[in-house]
Amino acid sequence: MFGPARSRRRYAACGAFVAAVIGLLACADLFHGTDFRTKCDDDPILPGCPRIDVCSPDRAAALDRAVHACGMLSACEGPLGDNAPGRCMSHALAIFDCTATPNMLAHEEVRDAWRCLLHATTCGDVDRCVFSGEALGCSEDAAGPFTRCLDPVSGPNARVDCRTVGHPLKVEPCIATGRACSEDPTGTIGRCSSSPTWNTSAGTCTSGCDGTRLRVCDGDVDVGFDCAHFGQGSCNGGPPVGGACTPQGTVTCTPRIGVRCDGDVAVGCPAGVEERVDCAALSGPGPGTCNPKADTDSTGSIADVSRACMHASPCTADQCSGNTVQACVHGRLIPMPCPGGNKACITVSTGDGDDPRPTCSPL
Repeated sequence: MFGPARSRRRYAACGAFVAAVIGLLACADLFHGTDFRTKCDDDPILPGCPRIDVCSPDRAAALDRAVHACGMLSACEGPLGDNAPGRCMSHALAIFDCTATPNMLAHEEVRDAWRCLLHATTCGDVDRCVFSGEALGCSEDAAGPFTRCLDPVSGPNARVDCRTVGHPLKVEPCIATGRACSEDPTGTIGRCSSSPTWNTSAGTCTSGCDGTRLRVCDGDVDVGFDCAHFGQGSCNGGPPVGGACTPQGTVTCTPRIGVRCDGDVAVGCPAGVEERVDCAALSGPGPGTCNPKADTDSTGSIADVSRACMHASPCTADQCSGNTVQACVHGRLIPMPCPGGNKACITVSTGDGDDPRPTCSPL
């Protein structure tokens, strides 16, 4: 999967005069309907390539896009961290469905990550999305039974599970969830977090805002987000919530942790501006899809409005069903047929130390 690209593709070439006049777009059209591929086919986020809007107002189309992107990511890079099917689908639906989180739409860098996955049809394509080019491998000093970052300062924003020299077993693209990869001082633990800088000593992680970054603490480890990638692009702190990304909108309100339901829509105010999440897009349509009681555990410093989105008969974990992964998304089981036709749903362990997670066998 890693190292040299899996396939060698021919790039269609446009004449110099045509390229000078109408650029890459004409090159794509010139061979429309042929077997030739352009550089835009292989890397749809190259400057000058046509950009499709990943966000669709059509719910069925958005669901199809999310299933494709998460199916490819999980099968090719493994269910590490938020690559796990249910977690991936929760993020992907918020990206691909314009109506899901209208106040908290992702900015271009995050959208580019998902746009690239949407175009992917092979694991070589996914590698280029995750590594921003050719796949990178684990160096000799990076190999070991642990997760870490691949060149987090100057290289791709990827968290890898390195067990042997060569290719990582699993790779999580932190930017897809608006985060950066950070390593602990020993270089044995890598996490996607709000900042590329790890907490240097135990007990230093405090949930809240740090500039645009929203720290969310899992023990002593920050697993939060950079709000620069979402909504208004800022983090708003202060009691009683402590910190939250500021949504787009003009309806101001007093910051609060609690969430109320307006039909299927969860309505909250963690950052002083009303935030609305259409639970029907996440946990599915029907009675009980928005449940304010599902948010009762949000008593810490961070309030997540989407926590109120929960299916009336909730699942608790991703599952396998033949060659289909059943992704558990806000309590709703969403089928993800494995890409590649004859591929099967399998369970694999990751460097996170969790129980084996369902995923599709690699393409």
